[in-house]
Amino acid sequence: MPLRDLFEFLSKFCSGRNQIPLNWQAPLQDGCVRVGGRLENAPQLTYNRQHPLILPAYHHLTTIIVRQLYQAHLHAGPTLLLHAIQQKTETTKQLMKNLPASRVTPTRAFLNCGVDFAGTLCPMQGRSNKLFKCSIALFVCFAVRAIHLEAVSGMTSDSFIAALHRFISRRGLTAEIHSDCGTNIVGAAKELR
Repeated sequence: MPLRDLFEFLSKFCSGRNQIPLNWQAPLQDGCVRVGGRLENAPQLTYNRQHPLILPAYHHLTTIIVRQLYQAHLHAGPTLLLHAIQQKTETTKQLMKNLPASRVTPTRAFLNCGVDFAGTLCPMQGRSNKLFKCSIALFVCFAVRAIHLEAVSGMTSDSFIAALHRFISRRGLTAEIHSDCGTNIVGAAKELR
């Protein structure tokens, strides 16, 4: 099916229905069928990088584009060619929500971060055989994917506030902290307000 016919089909017969063949890719209309994309909030990316083309698998135009990329990359191997094709076009994937601006905007480390807890550990206290429970607070930077680990003595709000204080002392004040709304984190948020 030529792209023009596909585009007309999408415009006429599928508007407003839930069963649009490309509904999960949120096609944009600028003369080409493009992906809506999760990177819409990334201002540093070009328009073509934010909204790659959707190409039909067995179309003559697709073959021409692949051959041109193959020659432009000096007869690249399959892995490099696949990466070059994926930069220019979009493959079919599950629909996902757009990424928030805090995840795609370059900022200093840990200005926007997420926090979660990693399992319960049972280290020994000093030379005695006494074990005590502790957890790890895991802070993840959204901009550069750096992590910061803090030992937490318990799963209480007070121990999380102490870990948060140590984190802010070392990494600086944060603009946003996202979490999975654990009871200790929600309790700490209420205490800090």
